[in-house]
Parts: sequence; C-alpha cells; structure tokens
Amino acid sequence: MSPEPIIRALSTVQVNYHSDAKLVCNVEGFPVPSITWKYNNNVLSYTGNVLAIQDVTSDKTGHYTCIAKNDVGVTQAQIQLEAIKVSDIARIITPPTAAVIMTGHSHNFTCSATGQPTPSIEWTFETFIHHSTTMPPHQLYHHGTILTLNAIKAQESGTLTCTARNNIGDEQVSVPVIFNMPSGSSVGFG
Repeated sequence: MSPEPIIRALSTVQVNYHSDAKLVCNVEGFPVPSITWKYNNNVLSYTGNVLAIQDVTSDKTGHYTCIAKNDVGVTQAQIQLEAIKVSDIARIITPPTAAVIMTGHSHNFTCSATGQPTPSIEWTFETFIHHSTTMPPHQLYHHGTILTLNAIKAQESGTLTCTARNNIGDEQVSVPVIFNMPSGSSVGFG
C-alpha cells in the first residue's frame, strides 16, 4: 500500500464579490481516496474534488477544508476563501495633471486614492531623453498624496507617475512634466 493520501490545493482563493469560486482539491493515493468537504468545521454534502461556490459574498467566505481518506489514512488541506469588493481595490480618485515648471519655481502635484486597506502612494519620474529615473528635488506631504517638485536648476523634462497600491491591486497615472527656463536662458544637457 502507498502512503496516506496526498493533497495539492491553494491555501487562499480570492474572488470578487458576487462572482463564482472554484476550490480545487487535487488528491492522489491508492486506494483512490474519498473526498469530503467542511465549511467552518461543518460537513458539506458535496464529495467531488472541485467545490463550486456561486455568488460569493461575506456569508460564504471563511475556512473550507478538503479531507481525503482511504484505507491507509486521512489527509486534509484548508483553503481560505476571501471575497473582494471592487471598492477595496486601490483606485486613484484625484490624479496628477501635466505641468510646466519654470526654473527657480516649484509645483504641487496631487494624487489621492481610495481602497481597503488604504493604498500607499508612490511617485516615480523618468526623463524623456536619457531615461534617468532619478527623482528631481522634491518634498512629500499628507502621506505622500502631495508631491512638490522644485525646479532649482535647469533639468531634463520627463514623465511623472503616481502609483496607488494596496494588497488587492494597484493603479497608476502618468503625466508629462516640462522643466522650462526663463526666456533668454540656455543650457546644454549632456
């Protein structure tokens, strides 16, 4: 006889609210194991290796247990089913806008987001010509939702990107930032 049944299953399954979920419990063993399922420690009547759950809402989330049993032994695997509300995904609600910044001036960019858990905000910058990713002189305010770029000296223009991120998803918005010198000035980029 072979060893007790072997189960391969994901430990966590995430689906959107009101969508369907399939919990898969791949089982190996000889003799062929029988399969039973439990939901929050209550035995379910279904006995197949794929448990289909329709219209997932919070009342169907929780711990599902796949139990494989044969003459050699019993093995079980726990699967956590989580339902994600679309409103939980990180979404930018106030995106930054394109700007022209004169040398010697500064400009505030705002990027605010919503989601659960509260998204973090990350700013990145890439120049148009040399593809440098060094952020120009700046300050962050209000948990990173406001970025002040300081055009202390002439520098290469580029793309400013705001990324809102939480453990469910992320969203980003990119805008051009043009650094401009007062008329009559010249500079070389090399």
